[in-house]
Amino acid sequence: MSTKYVVMSADALLGEDIDLLRTTETWQKYLGKASGIRCVKSIYPTITFPCHATMLTGVYPDKHGVVSNLQFYPGRVKAPWRWYRSFNKWPTDLFFAAKEKGLSTAAVFWPGTGKHPAIDYLINECWPTSTDINKQFGYEDFLETFTENGSSHEVRQIIERHLPKYDIMQHPAREEFVMDCTIDIIRTFRPDVLFLHPSNIDSARHKYGLYNDKVDEEVLKTASYIERIFTALLETVDLDEINFVLTSDHGHLNIDRIISLNLLFKEAGWIKTDEEGRWLSWEACAISGGTSACVYADPNLTPDRQEELEEFVYSLQNPEQYGISLVLTAPEAQENFHFAGDFQYVLETDGHSSFSDSVSDPLVHTFDVTDYRYGHATHGHMPHKGPSPVFYGVGPAFKQEVLLDTGKLIDIAPTLAQMLGVDLGETDGKVVEEILDLPKSH
Repeated sequence: MSTKYVVMSADALLGEDIDLLRTTETWQKYLGKASGIRCVKSIYPTITFPCHATMLTGVYPDKHGVVSNLQFYPGRVKAPWRWYRSFNKWPTDLFFAAKEKGLSTAAVFWPGTGKHPAIDYLINECWPTSTDINKQFGYEDFLETFTENGSSHEVRQIIERHLPKYDIMQHPAREEFVMDCTIDIIRTFRPDVLFLHPSNIDSARHKYGLYNDKVDEEVLKTASYIERIFTALLETVDLDEINFVLTSDHGHLNIDRIISLNLLFKEAGWIKTDEEGRWLSWEACAISGGTSACVYADPNLTPDRQEELEEFVYSLQNPEQYGISLVLTAPEAQENFHFAGDFQYVLETDGHSSFSDSVSDPLVHTFDVTDYRYGHATHGHMPHKGPSPVFYGVGPAFKQEVLLDTGKLIDIAPTLAQMLGVDLGETDGKVVEEILDLPKSH
């Protein structure tokens, strides 16, 4: 098969950013006739790993089970992330479907694809989790981590060529590594299907806020990434044999303050710590998702204690004091947003507050750009709030210059499946037929 399929998820790319991208020579040369969706309604919570699981499966978090970026380790300062495909409970996705059709597959830093058995050439987004995130990791640590996450011997050779050049714990150095590896994979293995995930725009928004010159710089770098991909592909295929998709996962909200929710839980007796703030035990706690948080409870709480927890949690619904505009029970979260897990409640932002897991910080404090949840802008909020992600496609599978105002994140996977000519089976989303130039079934 000569046709190539590339899906780039530029984390936190927004509709307003497309206006800037349209001014670039790269957009005009390669995406000038693209069709797409200006405002894609994301899922709840608007967090990277849940969103990307939905983008691969077409189902909501209550089905795929990826409810956050982080694994559940209450009290741990730096919890490990949900690196592996095994955290996704949905049995199939676009990679499985592509392999069933006989297509070769590749992924570079697509979230939650560690050890994915249907990805031939894999570099998973990950870092060594046995030590603190702020520590400088060694070269061998990263090599072993990528290998443990599913990079083959052949792919490891590519990693070894580029890893020494970059501190991949920093943006946009991480994206330079991602792009160098992506281009090498295209030229070396020529995969039929390639997914990649640069996150420099997201990082700039966390660090500097929603809209500013620093963010614009990273948007323009995205144009250079697209240019590099097309240049590499055109070495072996013609332009009319390339289907290229530019999409994203969530928006951001500007943040004025961070609320230390677990300090409130500690003061109310739900969390016990030692004098240095280390957790000794807990009956209930809040785990931050940025601009939302989930409340977890010991399943062995007595009915009386459960009633006390309910009263306490609803007392937090005070936007002015605690930054919480709404409390949802777990059944309400599932019914209204298809968001389900082992939590009992979901706490939603007032629109300008994010939430910390800390039990020792002041109740209200300022920014911490070492954690994506506590930056000058962040996400995790209900999907109707703030600006929205996008979806654009160009190539033989797409009509030209058909632009829709709105769409849904759950529709991305079925639409990509139609583009690839594969069957995803049951999904919550539907194919966006209006932008595709394909038969309605394969």
